[in-house]
Amino acid sequence: ICIIYLSSFYFSVCHNAASYTYLSSIRLDSCINRGTITSAGNGAGGVAGKIEGSATARTTASRLRNYGAVSGAGQYVGGVIGQISSGTTSVDLGNTGKITNTKTGTAKVYMTGGVAGIAGGDISGSWSTGDVHCDGYGAGGFTGYVSAGNVSDCFATGNVSAGDLDHTEGFGAAGGFAGYIGGSGEVKDVYCTGTVTAPDYLGGLAGTIFNGTKISNAYTLSKVNATASAPKQAANITNYASDKATPATTTLTGVHYLKGLNTVSSPVDSRGSALTESEMMKAPLGDAFVSHRAAWPTLATFENMDGSDGRAIAHLYAAAYLLNAAGDTPQALTGTLTIEPFDD
Repeated sequence: ICIIYLSSFYFSVCHNAASYTYLSSIRLDSCINRGTITSAGNGAGGVAGKIEGSATARTTASRLRNYGAVSGAGQYVGGVIGQISSGTTSVDLGNTGKITNTKTGTAKVYMTGGVAGIAGGDISGSWSTGDVHCDGYGAGGFTGYVSAGNVSDCFATGNVSAGDLDHTEGFGAAGGFAGYIGGSGEVKDVYCTGTVTAPDYLGGLAGTIFNGTKISNAYTLSKVNATASAPKQAANITNYASDKATPATTTLTGVHYLKGLNTVSSPVDSRGSALTESEMMKAPLGDAFVSHRAAWPTLATFENMDGSDGRAIAHLYAAAYLLNAAGDTPQALTGTLTIEPFDD
């Protein structure tokens, strides 16, 4: 059922939604997609291809879920929304579907993410567990590219891979949370855990960062697999985007990675902290995180969401990553998980 108010579109309680092409200056609330979404062009998402707003007429998106596979063949492919543009506020978005961006012709394919292909607005309290693959570059467990706005209180646990075709110098191929990060916003209170695989230009948190990047209170448990024989940029955290970023133009505060997990390194890694497993469980991440005695830190915002599937998934993945001694992987332990959202 969809309810639409034409003064500023309001979609409410939509089940098995198709991928809306383009939504502007609307309120999009409590929508679920369980179908398979396939696009031959730009802007593919489980719930919407693109949302945008303005300073005077903001678009808001809340309580959106995608459980289906999303496939694209161009730019801006995301699990929930393909392109989140400026003038938007998004809260409580979740994805469990597999996201794929495939090169089928001469057009470049890039900006592919578990929640959004590109994040240009404010996003908070959101998550993705789905695997992400892009034949090109800019693949991230949460988003392909953080271009502007603020991303906070979010996590991604899916594996990320990129073929790095048509690579543009300075742009990251793949990252556990984002393919690349830049712009005027801030990424804070986030974490990622999925394995990252690409030939080159990859990092546990992000592939690369640009001038103006601000990252605070974040951690990554992502295994980084560089498949090129001699990769130029592979990092525990992230890499500087060629001549587009320097220590003086970027800010990293309270960023951590798991000590001994990867053999790669970059100049940015020295600005973070390498922590042992026991240290990571008690990492100084600020009030936005909750520490647990036998699991990785989770975000406090999900603790306060009664009946939230995000809370259950966060706890399950946080514990599953400590159950690898017998050879089980977090993906194997949680791969068939189905939790219905919006329980009251």
